Amino acid sequence: MTIAYDIRNLLNLRAVKEANNWYWSDFISEEQLTAIKLNYPCNFYHPNLAIRFLLFIAASIAISGVNGLFFVFIVEMAEPAQGALALIAGGAAIFLAQKVLVDTNHHYRSGVVEAVVYFAIGYLVGGIALLTDANIHITLIASVAVLAFVSIRFLDLICTFLGVFVLAGFIFYEFYNLGGIFQQIIPFAIMGSFTIIYLIAKKARKSQANALWADNLMLVELLSILLIYTGGNYFVVRECSVLLLNLSIEPGGDIPFAFIFYSLTVLIPLVLIFRGIQLRNLNMARLGVVALVLSALTIRHYYSIAPPEIALTLAGILVLGITGYLFNYLKVPRNGYTRDKLLQGSGLGTNAMGFVVSQTMGGNVSKPDESFKGSGGSFGGGGASGDF
Repeated sequence: MTIAYDIRNLLNLRAVKEANNWYWSDFISEEQLTAIKLNYPCNFYHPNLAIRFLLFIAASIAISGVNGLFFVFIVEMAEPAQGALALIAGGAAIFLAQKVLVDTNHHYRSGVVEAVVYFAIGYLVGGIALLTDANIHITLIASVAVLAFVSIRFLDLICTFLGVFVLAGFIFYEFYNLGGIFQQIIPFAIMGSFTIIYLIAKKARKSQANALWADNLMLVELLSILLIYTGGNYFVVRECSVLLLNLSIEPGGDIPFAFIFYSLTVLIPLVLIFRGIQLRNLNMARLGVVALVLSALTIRHYYSIAPPEIALTLAGILVLGITGYLFNYLKVPRNGYTRDKLLQGSGLGTNAMGFVVSQTMGGNVSKPDESFKGSGGSFGGGGASGDF
């Protein structure tokens, strides 16, 4: 499946954005930035975040009016007819976003495209639900498929985010409905499934063929890690067992496999932090820190070591102390780490300087030596004249 946008314009836009990062990091001059923009033209309509948000709101209001007329038109129809018309409306909205907004008016993440596409998703999923008598299994599968399609076609990160969590809900729902032992292994099913998804996304992101979807794949990786941690977190497992599985825990008792979830609650954050530092993956390290805080809160919830105000004060002092020490320690770069903010993202990789030179100073084109200029001969035969 190909993306909806012109690939050349998309690559040019990403190159210019990377050049802007270089400029604000004092890596290139304003003249070099201007030259790169001239060499990498892009005719996308891609406003800033504030304008995109306002356009999204305005487009959503306009589409809501059309929705009202559509619902008035179909409200008296039978559900199969409503579902069929909803599918047609969803397909038409996707076609409108592609042909009118993207191909003709060159919109790229303008807010208007997102509004039309999100309403199309609602129509498509709603239509399938109506046609299948709200079958949860089919509706969840259809939701994952539609969100995956939009994520791939329109490079939409919100749909990627929702698609991962809908997939997690589908796995949970299927195992929950099977009952018995399958309900008890739901945490392991979540952890196992998203470990596989994480490995697939990680491998796919390393392929140059998937470079256009690098942000989406990175988001899938991070959300998969989050769901792996959530599936193994003792608090989540215990409370879900009580609320959803009607598990009765006697005083002094515990959930099945409690020691495994205790271990995972403590070990997963530490592994994330260690691997994040080892691989210089800042997102993974940050996620590990967040998971470590959640693990501390989990342990604190069940085992009161000190009054809350004292525990929070001591934790704050510890965190500030570690932060201050690291901030001072990394004042000088050590083993590839520094406290200073350097250039972000892969962009054009290690060829950045060569790229800047080639686009702004003519690259490796040599300048001819003009110290000697021959005047040429006046005879066109085998010899030269007296003017030589």
